[in-house]
Amino acid sequence: MAYNRDSAELREALDQHSVEGYPVEVPTYGPGKIVRQGGTGPVANRNTDTGVTQRGAPQPFYIVRIDHPMPFAKYAEQKRLSKEPVSPAKWEEMFDNKRAGILFGDETLRRLQKGESVSRWEAEYEAMYDGGQLDGDGNVIYANFFPRQVKIPEDKLAYGMLVDVTDKKEKEGLPGRFWGKVGDGKVALLELFSPIPYMETPDSIASDFIKPEFISKFTYALGYGTHQAWEMMRGKAKVPKGHFVGEGERIYYLDEAIPLSKVEKLCQDYAQKELAGQPVPPHCVWQAVIMNILPVHMSESIFRPLPENVVTGEMVVSFDEE
Repeated sequence: MAYNRDSAELREALDQHSVEGYPVEVPTYGPGKIVRQGGTGPVANRNTDTGVTQRGAPQPFYIVRIDHPMPFAKYAEQKRLSKEPVSPAKWEEMFDNKRAGILFGDETLRRLQKGESVSRWEAEYEAMYDGGQLDGDGNVIYANFFPRQVKIPEDKLAYGMLVDVTDKKEKEGLPGRFWGKVGDGKVALLELFSPIPYMETPDSIASDFIKPEFISKFTYALGYGTHQAWEMMRGKAKVPKGHFVGEGERIYYLDEAIPLSKVEKLCQDYAQKELAGQPVPPHCVWQAVIMNILPVHMSESIFRPLPENVVTGEMVVSFDEE
C-alpha cells in the first residue's frame, strides 16, 4: 500500500501504546507474551572516581507469561542455585556486597530472623512463589525481563507494532512502527517517529528497497559527497548555510530545511557536466535523503517491543507536513 505520513495518527498510536500481548522470545524460557510493563525504583549509580552517587530514572521491565512453563528444579539447575544451607550471617554478607540476582521473600526473612539457615534454592523458590511466578505444581509461569533482554520473533511481527530496532552490533535502537515486509519477507519496513538522514541509518539498511514515498520532500542534511558536488557546481558561496557536526566532516547540517528537488537538480547537473550525461549516481541524492520509512534487512536486525512512555508524541516529526 502507498505510504502517506500522518503525524497526528502516529502521535495517537504512541498515546495508546501498550506492550500487553506482545509475543517475545526471552532468555532461558523461550517464547512468551508480555503481560504488562512495570518499573523499578530510581536507580543509584556511584561514580568511582568522584565518590558521588547519582540517581537515575526508574528502569522499565516486562512481566512475561511463559508459553511453556518450566519446572523450578530445571530453572534452579540452570541458575546453579545451591541447596546448601546459608547462615543468617552469610546472607547479611552477601547483601553487604550487593551481590546481584538474589531473590529474597518474606518467608526467608522470617526464617533468618529466627536464626535458621536458608539455601539459595529455598530463598528463590519462596520469593517466586510469593510473587505469583510459580503455579501450584512449582512450574515457572511468569518471569521479569528488562527491554534489552527480549526480542520479537520475525514471524510474530505484525503491522502496527511499536518497536525498537537495532542491528546485530547492538547499537542504539531506532524507535518506530512496524509497517510490513518486502523482498519476499527478507526486508522489514520501519516507520520512524523522528525521520533521520540516510547518512545516519544503521548498517542493516536495505538501500535497494527505498521508494520515493519513503523519503521526505525536504532535507536538512547533506553528506560530504553531495556537499562537495554543491561547491563544485554552484560555488562555495551558494552552499546553503549550515555546519559540519562531528569528526571527519561527514554530514553537513543545514540551518534551514530545503526542498529535496534542489539536490536532485544539482545531481542531474553534475552528471551532465562531469559524467558526460551518464545516469545520476544514486549516492548523490541518497546522501541528502531524510528517511520517513526505513527498510532494513531482517537477517541483520533485532526487533524489540518499544517500552511504554519512553517515546512521546512530541518526538514525532514530519518535514512534509509542517
